[in-house]
Amino acid sequence: WLGKIFDSHPDTAYRSEPDNFPHLDEVPPFADAADSMRYRTAVQAFAQGLARVNDYRHAAKPPLFSKSYRSAPGYQFFRAAAFGARLGTRINRNWPVPGARVDGVRPPPVMVWKSIRGLGRTAILLDALPGTKFIHLLRHPCGHIASVLRGERESGFPSRSSEYYGIFKMLCETPQGRRRGLTVEVLRRLTSEERLAWQWVLVNEKALEEGAGRAHAVRYEDLCADPPAVARTLFTFAGLEWHAQTQAFIQASTSGGNQRYFSVFKNPARSANRWRHELDSVRIDRILAVVAESPALAPLYDIAAAPMRLAGESS
Repeated sequence: WLGKIFDSHPDTAYRSEPDNFPHLDEVPPFADAADSMRYRTAVQAFAQGLARVNDYRHAAKPPLFSKSYRSAPGYQFFRAAAFGARLGTRINRNWPVPGARVDGVRPPPVMVWKSIRGLGRTAILLDALPGTKFIHLLRHPCGHIASVLRGERESGFPSRSSEYYGIFKMLCETPQGRRRGLTVEVLRRLTSEERLAWQWVLVNEKALEEGAGRAHAVRYEDLCADPPAVARTLFTFAGLEWHAQTQAFIQASTSGGNQRYFSVFKNPARSANRWRHELDSVRIDRILAVVAESPALAPLYDIAAAPMRLAGESS
């Protein structure tokens, strides 16, 4: 939703998760900040190639918006091409979309790159791309975990995220994991929601620490509570003027009730608080007990410190 808010500005070009597999795989998902120089060239080459991205999944998913660098006929052609490419995804084809490339546009549009994997590479990206405006979107841990579990149920996620032990091994080897003595063996003894809570803590804590003084952290719940005000603040941070097309999109996207998992047209207050009805009190307590051990993250959600528990001890 936030990515599409930025996409609604006429002077931007939006790329949705272009760094997902297999792109940028030479950079580890939780790369050590000390290795910035090692990956600098790869990150810069990847970023420079974003203007050439023209496939449906990364550059042409609806809703689509008119742009200052496209004529009215060009915009209609782009919409038609995107619709055709969307049909191709039904037969597992990710076709290029004519008009999606912006490498020939002058002056170049503001490139907006929405990423999930980018959080674990915060220092690497910021060091390689000076001048980049990095926005770190945080969501309440219970809201995040409830969304992950809902996605596994409703949207065909390939497997249980709480059992991605390869990911957990990498997280345990980050500075945030090592200083707590976390190991995969310790995490295996926890419940699924506790493992997901540790994942939330380690990923977001790493991003907050590496982005300190350079990134803008914003809570999803604040965006949901007052979308225009928070979006204006983020646009100012990104160097974008406010635009009527963005105002209209925010109004449209918050007035509907589409609860499909990937829809951007939802009731924001309901989306932000849906976890309160989806998670029982036992699960909530387990998640909050983990998050309370993070001095960086617990204050953001007013989570009181909890007594330290032995790994795997039941709540």
